[in-house]
Amino acid sequence: MQTQLQILWQIQQLEQQKAQLLTARKNVSTAALRQLWQEIDSLQQAVARDSRFLVTKREECALLEAKLRQLTSQLGEVEDLLYGGKVKGLKDLESLQEKQQALHGEIEQLENRIYEYLDCCDKLEQKIAG
Repeated sequence: MQTQLQILWQIQQLEQQKAQLLTARKNVSTAALRQLWQEIDSLQQAVARDSRFLVTKREECALLEAKLRQLTSQLGEVEDLLYGGKVKGLKDLESLQEKQQALHGEIEQLENRIYEYLDCCDKLEQKIAG
């Protein structure tokens, strides 16, 4: 008899827990739940958009780095001509110096753009990770 009373008491406890869970379930607002799902979807879209933008910036950065290597190579050739004693005429020397200065300017601009892109990529990576 005592075992039956214990089982009955456990059943009553389970029924009370069930009632509490059902009450808690009813209190969950479906509108709030939908809003949460919409926010999650919005965040997923933002992360996807930022990821695509990050890939694009990395590709642009790679292209700029290739152009920078090309300009650095050209600058090396110009400096070899300038300082190698191969140029005899004053006009040619002035022309090479102008070209050298122009290449230095282009290289500096490219380096600055590359640094900006790298900084932008770092910020995007941190944003996506967040």
